[in-house]
Order: sequence, then structure tokens, then C-alpha cells
Amino acid sequence: MATVYAVPEEIHVPNFNFKTWKEDEEKFTKELREYCHQCGDGKYVGKILRIPHADGYAQYMVGSEKPFSLIHVPLGDAWDSPLVDGLKVKAIKDMIDREEKLAKLFN
Repeated sequence: MATVYAVPEEIHVPNFNFKTWKEDEEKFTKELREYCHQCGDGKYVGKILRIPHADGYAQYMVGSEKPFSLIHVPLGDAWDSPLVDGLKVKAIKDMIDREEKLAKLFN
């Protein structure tokens, strides 16, 4: 199982701005990914796990692989999934791999 953390204090979570939301979210995601790569490396570090929730997704970024940790990504509706605590590491990796394969298929 993975430990879930909040965004580190040194990473600024953007406030929603209708005109610049996309650029703000991309900048935030890039900064968070760079932070994760400074803390560790591995195939899944910096990748996003999306869990369907309500009318969107709960999103988590893999922060490290040893020990396996996730960082909640509070973008969009900032959903948090109650299912994340029960997921095993293999299931998380499988979900990330599956989403990447679907993205390649439909891009």
C-alpha cells in the first residue's frame, strides 16, 4: 500500500483563474514532477494516477517508489478518493500503465 501526502509547502498550488487555468495547472504539475524526481527515481515517479470519482477524477502523483508514496494533486475539483488507501502498489502501477496505453491508443 502507498502512503498519501499533501503537496509540499514549497510547491505553490494555483488558485483557479479562468483565463490562465490551463497554463497554471501545467506549471504546477511540472514543478511537482520535478520535486518528485529530486526525492527519488524510478519508472513511476512523477506519473499521475487518476481514480474516477463523482463527476471527474481524484488525481495523485507518484512521489517515490521506495517507499511507495503518492501526493494528492488538488487540481480541478480536487477530488480525493476513499479508494486510494486500499490500493496495493501493483494495482496502482497497473492503473497508470493502463491509462498510458489508452492515451497512446486514442491520441
